Amino acid sequence: MNHIWYSTESIGGCITNSYIRNIALFLTISTILVSSEIPYPIIFIHGLGSSEETWDTTINHLEMTLGDHNDEHIYHAVLNAYGSMTCIQGQDGVLGTGDDDVLVTFNNEDNVLSDGHIFSLNFKNFWNQDQNNPQLFIHDNDTPGNEESSSNESAIHKQGYALKKCIEAVLYSTEKNKVILVGHSMGGLAIREYLL
Repeated sequence: MNHIWYSTESIGGCITNSYIRNIALFLTISTILVSSEIPYPIIFIHGLGSSEETWDTTINHLEMTLGDHNDEHIYHAVLNAYGSMTCIQGQDGVLGTGDDDVLVTFNNEDNVLSDGHIFSLNFKNFWNQDQNNPQLFIHDNDTPGNEESSSNESAIHKQGYALKKCIEAVLYSTEKNKVILVGHSMGGLAIREYLL
């Protein structure tokens, strides 16, 4: 696996590894903007309790050089579909079935992405809880129960799995063999989870 990744986070204004990463991210994006060439598609991953909208300002600047980022470049996932569930593959133990706790395919959103250079991943979603007709509710922060966390606050192993599915969709749509991953806060940990 050859992936480039950066994570942005701050710790009390101190110069940290995160500060160095931010400089590296700035230099990488500046180089891309000046050259108008990008070797691989960029996927932006938001942090805890957020959505892909975290990246709106950054993506708006990149669109001037790298092309559009629209609904066809956003990969949506529900990371906490069922209450009291901790395993991604659900009770039947098989990935890709209707009882998975991480859902990425719905009747109203198949997550087939358009070709492009800029993509983002959104965990702030819920669904109608109907296995026979699954419908995605984008930017819905509902939960499967009173004691459950929202999708965008779910376990890191679920985020890593959803990122894997997103990367597969981006590679398929762009016909590239690598991606550039950029994470904010917990998005950086999701990247690390995927890489491990």
